[in-house]
Parts: sequence; C-alpha cells; structure tokens
Amino acid sequence: MEKICLEIDKAILAALPSSGLKAYGLCELIKKSKQYHPVTVDKTRQQAQINDSFDGIFYHRMLNSNVTEDEENSFGLELSDKVFARLRTFCAFKVKLGEEFIFDFIKTIPRKITLTDFKFIHRSASVDLIADHEGVYNQEYGETTPYEHHRVAWNIWAVEYNIEFILC
Repeated sequence: MEKICLEIDKAILAALPSSGLKAYGLCELIKKSKQYHPVTVDKTRQQAQINDSFDGIFYHRMLNSNVTEDEENSFGLELSDKVFARLRTFCAFKVKLGEEFIFDFIKTIPRKITLTDFKFIHRSASVDLIADHEGVYNQEYGETTPYEHHRVAWNIWAVEYNIEFILC
C-alpha cells in the first residue's frame, strides 16, 4: 500500500505544484503518552503534523481491506487475489487556499495507477468527503491535542475512497 500512496502523492503534488503542500505518504496511528499520533510507515517513522511552514499537509491511512479470489484477472490456472482497501486521506489546508481547494485536491487523486509488481490499481469513482473539521481532527490526533490552535487558520478534511488492486 505504501507504493500506491507514494504514487498518489506524486500525482497530487504534480497537479498542484504551487500550493505549498507537504505529503507524508502512508501513515498509521500510534498511541504515545495517551495521545494518538499519525506516523509514516517507512523506516523514518516521521510524525505527520500540521505545520505552519506549509500551506497544507496530507497523508493516507488504510482503514480496512479484504482479499477475494478473482477468476477474471487470474493468470493461467492460478487464481489471483484482488485486494479491496478503504483509504482515508487526511487533509489540512490553510484557510487562505480557500474553502473550494479541497475539490481541486480531490480531482487530482488518480483513478488509475500503473506500477510494476501490480497487474492493475484502480480508485473508485465514489469519493466521500468528511467535512466535520473538529471530528476529523479528533479521530486523527485525539481529543487531548489542542484543536483550538488549528480551528481558525486551517480547514481540516478527510477524503475516503476505495482502492482495488492485484499484485503480479
């Protein structure tokens, strides 16, 4: 999933080059000192934070997945496994980018991704935008983090969609 998220990041940053965004890639939530923190899944384990140095940040989290056999896309006699994953992209953008910036952002998430080691990768046409700024913040960072600091200066969203793929 990490490779897929890096490709999504590349597509978004290429489509919005002057927006001042920081992409963190695939993250997971860890609990540290009774508080949640999103951290990258790579070796750096970098904490994904809303940072005033950027005009926006985003990262992805896999919420769940399931694997099914796929006869239609199988190779010869061996059945292929198709993975369906629910992906959440957390987005925090400075208010100066505008309330509609999230829609420009969503348009840049690719519908089809080509990577070696994958037979195909597709994003669902349906995208859910969760606009409960405080609720999304609390889900990602926990209620103990002071949300008030980001309330006025930032728009905070979650974008959820499905990714399906088959590994070669």
